[in-house]
Amino acid sequence: MVDQINHHLYRKRGFYYFSRRVPKALLGDYPKPRIVLALKTRHYRDALRQSQILSKRLDDQWFHMQLDAMGLDNVH
Repeated sequence: MVDQINHHLYRKRGFYYFSRRVPKALLGDYPKPRIVLALKTRHYRDALRQSQILSKRLDDQWFHMQLDAMGLDNVH
């Protein structure tokens, strides 16, 4: 059974997973349209913390990739 916990976190067979869709503008840079990672924990607090860190890192990476695609990679 799969339980959806929050926007990017779900539990399957007792373990937590992180799942996030790749933005449409960046689909060509990824082999699949969704990123799924096993967080290797059964503890909600640990999973939530890890999912927040992963989500923030992806947001930052995707922001810079989109700037590069628009030719604005040298803007600080």
